[in-house]
Amino acid sequence: MTGRGGKGREILRWGWEFLGRLARKYSEAKRSPRAPGIIKGRTGHTSGYPGGDLEFVEDVKRVVGSKVCATPTGGAQHAEARGTTAPVARSLRELMEDLRDASPRVRGEAAKELGKRGGPGVEGALEALLEDADEGVRTAAVRALRELGSEEAVRILREALRRGGWDKRSSAAEALRELGWRADHSEEGAVYRILCGDWDGVVELGRHAIPPLVALIRSCSDEVLRERAVRALGRIRDPSTLGLLADALQDIHPLVRKAAAWSLGQVGRRKAVEPLIAALGDPDEEVRSEAKEALVRIGSPALQPLVSAFKEGDAEVRIRAAEVIGLFYGSPDMEPLVHAFVLSAIKDGDAWSRSRMATLLGEIGGSWAVKPLIEALYFFNVREAAGKSLLKIGEPAVEPLMAALKHHHIPIRKAAAELLGRIGDQRAVSALQSALKDRDWEVREAARAALEAVLQRSGRAGQVTALEEPPGARAPDG
Repeated sequence: MTGRGGKGREILRWGWEFLGRLARKYSEAKRSPRAPGIIKGRTGHTSGYPGGDLEFVEDVKRVVGSKVCATPTGGAQHAEARGTTAPVARSLRELMEDLRDASPRVRGEAAKELGKRGGPGVEGALEALLEDADEGVRTAAVRALRELGSEEAVRILREALRRGGWDKRSSAAEALRELGWRADHSEEGAVYRILCGDWDGVVELGRHAIPPLVALIRSCSDEVLRERAVRALGRIRDPSTLGLLADALQDIHPLVRKAAAWSLGQVGRRKAVEPLIAALGDPDEEVRSEAKEALVRIGSPALQPLVSAFKEGDAEVRIRAAEVIGLFYGSPDMEPLVHAFVLSAIKDGDAWSRSRMATLLGEIGGSWAVKPLIEALYFFNVREAAGKSLLKIGEPAVEPLMAALKHHHIPIRKAAAELLGRIGDQRAVSALQSALKDRDWEVREAARAALEAVLQRSGRAGQVTALEEPPGARAPDG
């Protein structure tokens, strides 16, 4: 009776090529209850085999499942160690047939072997495999084309740069780079530079790089690639990309939204302002911060929309818009313009909207809001709201109010004295004493009352002395 080892050697004598094919057939059929019949019907090698069909199937399972049939390289060594014949090389025709096999592993191995051998029609067969449903197979096809390195293989790889998924394009770019291919200044060259990570080279291409960058942002699932593509558009600074960059502010990933805010600031056009103001309400702090900095970079075109957002936006956007307006006050060139815009927002419109604007400035509480609020004291129907806001701001308003005691408008001088008295800061004593000499009687009386209030807080009440009215001082009517 033939032992197990003898049966294994008998099976191996049928040839490595047959056993490899048998392994694939068994892999396809092994989960089916009809496996014995399928294997017998597809091989035709069971005739006269001792033990019948079932024993044949069990022996094939044992041999095919062993390392002998699992690895072609190791198979030769195992076969030699057992005294059997070495593996038989697959023919080109069989390898081409394997490219249509149901198993992705078989297709990938066949592509790899074809890349080593080459031959008539190999490039075309591998090109078709670039559309395979399995990513591993597609990658194997690209690597095989790189291995071939022929003129036709390079053509196919260049074509792969322009179509298909970004994983395939990336593999094609890597293969071309390893082959030493030099990209030109076309869109194809832009795709190649993008996938090779040469972002400086992408930016140098200018408008030629825009279509592939746009395609990548719209279709690539890798947020890091999308972020880098968005930043590249910002560096190119083409106004035609503003719409796409505004859309990128809605990207699901904050990394991309932050890059979009930065890029809109780089392009720096009026159309970038509204999307950036909307981004001030982004849930991510870094995105909001980048949007604020971008608005400051854009400069004066952003001011009027910011003031409008400050007046009309929801609570969150109002606060962020005010913060951006405050940032403009750090620039000597911009400060007068910002002041004029904010003051116009207080002066314009009906009484309710003007008072609301003055109230909002107090709610924000920035020191930059003090100056326009002091100017707003001139207007009767805004004076009360502006005064309340200055009181809310408190200590940062003291010195500007002291300076306002010398303002050329009487209502502002009078209101400033009253507010200093209510704040009660000791720094105001000297300025209020000087205001006792004001040419207007109402201002002098306001300064006297304020000074008494300030001194009372310090325990020095009653020290205010009547001063001689200056020449030409205005007396009260009647």
